[in-house]
Amino acid sequence: MGNKYLIPDNYNLVPDSLNTYWSELAAIKNNIPAISVECSDRGNIELEEIEFARRGVINVMRTIGMMDGEAFKVEHPLYLFEETTLSSNKNGIFYSKVEEGQYVVKETLVGYTTDYWGNIIEEFHSPISGIVTLIFKLPAVNIGESVFHVHKVKDKFEE
Repeated sequence: MGNKYLIPDNYNLVPDSLNTYWSELAAIKNNIPAISVECSDRGNIELEEIEFARRGVINVMRTIGMMDGEAFKVEHPLYLFEETTLSSNKNGIFYSKVEEGQYVVKETLVGYTTDYWGNIIEEFHSPISGIVTLIFKLPAVNIGESVFHVHKVKDKFEE
């Protein structure tokens, strides 16, 4: 697809007991090649994201021989492992101090929540060193909502 970040997963080991809620898992369980593309955030998609997905799907098809043409390859992808999610324990207004794709070290203050009068009521510190892969985009946050995802990073994939 051309992604800089890759999250390895052994889809050959999809257990029969796993609910095939996702179409790609249902396809894989039936020996059908599948691609799952996620873009946008909260229903807002940019034209660049659509073009990236289009180029990526075409590249996969070229790589596996479904289409003619030269496939491209990302020279030095980063592999993401051990995702950690930080969730809100308070209702309030959410503020991020980092950006998606930013590398943080363990215990870095990545964001906070205030009450409706601006008083800080919760801070979020990264529990691991890694790449911030998702940040909650709305200012209003509710108890239990995921506000950050952080992945550990490796520069090569080891099975």
